[in-house]
Amino acid sequence: MRDSYVRLNAVLVGSAYANQSFESFLTSMDGVTRHDEKNDLNFEIAIFSKNKEQEPPKWADFLTNYTAQNVALNNRSSSAIFCVRHAGNVVIFIFGYGRFMLDEKFLVPDFGIKTALNTLKGDSLYSIDTFSISEQPMQVRAQSVKKSNMSDFGIDVSKDILKSVTGMPSIGVPYANISGGGNLYAFSVKKTALNIPSVVASLIGFYGMVTYKANYPWVDNVRSLKDSSTKSSLDGLLLAEIKLNNSLRVMLNVPEVQSWDEIVGFSFTRAKSIIKPMLMFGDYFSTILNVNTLTIDSVKNDTVFVAKICGGDDLSFSVYKTIYFEADFGGKKYILFSGSWYEVNANFLAGVDLEVNSVDVANIGLPALIYNAAGGVETEGDYNIRACAALAGSELLDKKLIKTPQMASQIEVCDILLPNQYLHVKHKKGGSSSLSHLFAQGCVSAELMLSYKEARKKARSKLSDKTLIPETNYLSNNYTVVYVLLGATINGTLSNSLPFFSKVNLVTALKKLRNMNYKIAIQFVP
Repeated sequence: MRDSYVRLNAVLVGSAYANQSFESFLTSMDGVTRHDEKNDLNFEIAIFSKNKEQEPPKWADFLTNYTAQNVALNNRSSSAIFCVRHAGNVVIFIFGYGRFMLDEKFLVPDFGIKTALNTLKGDSLYSIDTFSISEQPMQVRAQSVKKSNMSDFGIDVSKDILKSVTGMPSIGVPYANISGGGNLYAFSVKKTALNIPSVVASLIGFYGMVTYKANYPWVDNVRSLKDSSTKSSLDGLLLAEIKLNNSLRVMLNVPEVQSWDEIVGFSFTRAKSIIKPMLMFGDYFSTILNVNTLTIDSVKNDTVFVAKICGGDDLSFSVYKTIYFEADFGGKKYILFSGSWYEVNANFLAGVDLEVNSVDVANIGLPALIYNAAGGVETEGDYNIRACAALAGSELLDKKLIKTPQMASQIEVCDILLPNQYLHVKHKKGGSSSLSHLFAQGCVSAELMLSYKEARKKARSKLSDKTLIPETNYLSNNYTVVYVLLGATINGTLSNSLPFFSKVNLVTALKKLRNMNYKIAIQFVP
């Protein structure tokens, strides 16, 4: 007879709080029932459960509009947590919607992901979630139909943070179907082997291992910040930007990958009935009653409600957990994502700077940027026309788009084409987002010119001097991709002259271009 399994979802309470009452870990005791342990247990437990009253799903009213009687539909959801205190540690097992009963400030933020990496077999992964450390953060879920290595998922170790991972256990790990992300570790265990104190002890042991450092050293490029004093200072910087209603720096995003076809919209504390289709910082800011008295605890206590089509328990998250925010503090770079602060590893930063400083600085003889009396500056388009007129043998390709079957959309080959040089021009004032687009544009164009004769043919149709791009016998090592930054000056070195996330994106671009045997350079135009 085959063993049956129990599916468990575990979180770990921080050691500083392990002696507190179990009730203190809950957000509220309203509607919650406590169930105490049996007398014959030799370890301390408590079970807390909560049932929600039945209610119709949100789409029931829509159907009723077209019937002569109400459509009688109801949902009901249940929540429970199983708290265990053993050998000075507190592990909490979550059932149903129990995670929303817990105050996450008491939980170890990297327990799930680190324990998973220490217990998974590296070549038996099925799914990963990542988010990118860039000016436009993206959450991505990748799933494989067969057991895979981490490298099979196409992770860019220079800017992707591993958020969660699922796979099969390493040899000697007594669990199955392991999944871990953030503070949550999920696994299956045989019922015949289910001894709660032993499970708790093994979870603590697996979390404390450093096996992941050997197998996935890049995971610590961006690591969870644990120093409470630094967190407090960073929260102060965040609060200042929230009070300024700075939606360019404070962005909201759902902290977990969701099925968007199941979501009606989002609302906030003090305006729960006002459901908006997108999660936007400005909508949250409009609900703040008094900005002057706003505190970081207020932000943490405020809630984002995720209204789902099926009704029942709406998902909900602390507003703080939905914030994406970048900060420089004490000479280091930090990121707030999914309710946790991350520190960018100093060695990783040094490696990025080393790569950036390997890029050549061009000196093409471009004209200076024109500023008017009011401090305004000429547009990229006007500058490109003027620069092209000043450069002998150049061709203006700005806004001259080409399209081939290999392209998802139309592209510019470059802004200005010189013999053996593709010039891509962008105002630096657009910030990291603008520069990221610039670096990506150069890579896409260069790859198309190298790989597709049809793309070169279309590009040549825009040229008066066809020799600048040969249709056949195209050699990429004859060309340099030059990124031209308008309104910018070099500050000693390239690494000192660019924002951090621009440097990360530049490193990604230069690796791609060098792999294609292109040369790369940057020129600053003050």
